[in-house]
Amino acid sequence: MINEENEMKNDEEDVQYSDVPSDEELEARLEEFLEGAHTDLNSSVVQEILLRHTHEERERQNPTES
Repeated sequence: MINEENEMKNDEEDVQYSDVPSDEELEARLEEFLEGAHTDLNSSVVQEILLRHTHEERERQNPTES
């Protein structure tokens, strides 16, 4: 029983890694992503999130009485 489980694990570990990108390719993808993310910082969605966070932080520090 244990031998069968070990054989199944070994079969699962024999995965082909030919589709895994190289470190250089991953670094290039990351750099490209980060450059795109930097330009997205000006998006209205991010600005809205920052405004909400600021408002929530102010409310937390100076709660208004309801």
